[in-house]
Amino acid sequence: MINSIVLTIWISPMDIVHHKNGFRYVDSGSGPAVLFLHGLAENVSIWSDFVEHFSLEYRVIALDLFGHTPKTQYHFDASKQLKDYAQEVIDLLNEIGVDEIAVVGHSMGGYIALEMLKLAPALVTGISLFHSQPFADSKEIRSNRMNMIQDLLNGKKSDVIESLFQKVLPLEHQAKHPICSSKIYAMMNQVDAKGLATTISAIAQREDSTDVLTKTTIPVQFILGGVDAFIPVPRMLELIPDITNCSVTFLKDVGHVGMLEEANQCIAALNSFFTLAYPEVVDKCTDVFAFPSF
Repeated sequence: MINSIVLTIWISPMDIVHHKNGFRYVDSGSGPAVLFLHGLAENVSIWSDFVEHFSLEYRVIALDLFGHTPKTQYHFDASKQLKDYAQEVIDLLNEIGVDEIAVVGHSMGGYIALEMLKLAPALVTGISLFHSQPFADSKEIRSNRMNMIQDLLNGKKSDVIESLFQKVLPLEHQAKHPICSSKIYAMMNQVDAKGLATTISAIAQREDSTDVLTKTTIPVQFILGGVDAFIPVPRMLELIPDITNCSVTFLKDVGHVGMLEEANQCIAALNSFFTLAYPEVVDKCTDVFAFPSF
């Protein structure tokens, strides 16, 4: 376990809108719309540098997914599914006047992006699976998720967060990226136990979405970490030839949070992806920010 420190690299409170339904979202910049969806036990702040960068040329939207808004208490709901999460995102986009959007989903956010593509294919102009995958859980992984849910409902949130954190950033990466480690650890500890349990339940119930990717013609991007403990990289690489319009960025010495570990490389990859998602737009946002090496 590491000690949390005060960080100054979050999205400014002035940039965050508090929605009437209780979650927070960011709607920054103008131009073609791009959406950033965070992963499990994260929140909108994980994308702070990306919002700052891409809002120079795009209308950037990011939000807290259900169960993940800090200082918010939730009820456990085993009936909630990822398609419900996706519909809530779609409802927000409709509310703020977005009729087409390129979607970047980190881990769980990628699962929700795929559900959005199923529910509203005309809305999504491209999909980037950022340390994410289309495969359903194996029996073993699903069983592990059920155990996590029980621990969360039995007051063992700290144990669950510690276990997740050690997989997100293994010990050697924590030492290499101390600010990154502190940021993600502090963020993960802000999530409500029952909100997290509800989300894990929804993830465990999800169906395989491989056919969604193999049937679509929109641009598909994979951003993969070479030492990602969550994503089966060899299986992902086998899938690539079956996808019509696919690009891959492989981050050799990166785990599960490339947006923090290797921000510049991820920014460059997404610059290219957004250009494919909006081919009629001349991308003026090509200069990669000199983000600190965490």
